[in-house]
Amino acid sequence: MQEYIQKIEDLIAAKEDLPFQYGQNDCTIFACEVIEAITGHNPALPYIGRYTTFLGGTRHLKADGYEDHVHFIKSFCHDDQIPKAFIEIGDLGLIIEDDALIWALVCGSFIIALTPKGLIRLSLDRLIEVYRVRPNDGEIQQST
Repeated sequence: MQEYIQKIEDLIAAKEDLPFQYGQNDCTIFACEVIEAITGHNPALPYIGRYTTFLGGTRHLKADGYEDHVHFIKSFCHDDQIPKAFIEIGDLGLIIEDDALIWALVCGSFIIALTPKGLIRLSLDRLIEVYRVRPNDGEIQQST
């Protein structure tokens, strides 16, 4: 078992009963915590606690040169989408939930997403795009 899988399992257990809250416990922060499990670096740290709405989070990301939360997370992933036949535990994918793009974590035969309803488990067929986090020994190197 790859070392980061235990970290991801611990992350999911820690999130189980936490309420959704923009800037503290939302889909982007969840995706960043997955990135941290894999790389050792959490790219959300400069943003945690600095916004309380989706629009507020987007404003902070735009100020730092990102179009939105989707492009922010993609900057820590390989450029090419992963075909569903080749997805692995720890891959990050996008789903549409309540008309919003939400980052979700691939957990084998299902995905977990953090939505305003909390942490939810969904089938893989909900994925519309999937990306693999670039492991880099803790040195974060974003693509632009």
